[in-house]
Amino acid sequence: MAYRVRASRQFGESLLGVKVITVVGEPKEFLTLAEVAQHLRLSKSKLYADRRTGHLPVLRFGRLIRIRRSDMEGYIRRATHAPDSNTQKQQT
Repeated sequence: MAYRVRASRQFGESLLGVKVITVVGEPKEFLTLAEVAQHLRLSKSKLYADRRTGHLPVLRFGRLIRIRRSDMEGYIRRATHAPDSNTQKQQT
């Protein structure tokens, strides 16, 4: 795991002595809906609809919506399914 230290300045603070440590290279456990939409190249409205129907589990923290990385991966697995045996019979 790599760490990157960068200086940060907030309103009215000097640049000296203020350090923020950012973890680089480790995936985030919780993602925003916008991050999931960008990663999957889907619209946010599609993800909101799947959230309402229960296809995409989410966590609510007040008004904030977060999605576990494992739930996003499960959403992908459920979307990529094997063809039905009926479909294979019709093709032969």
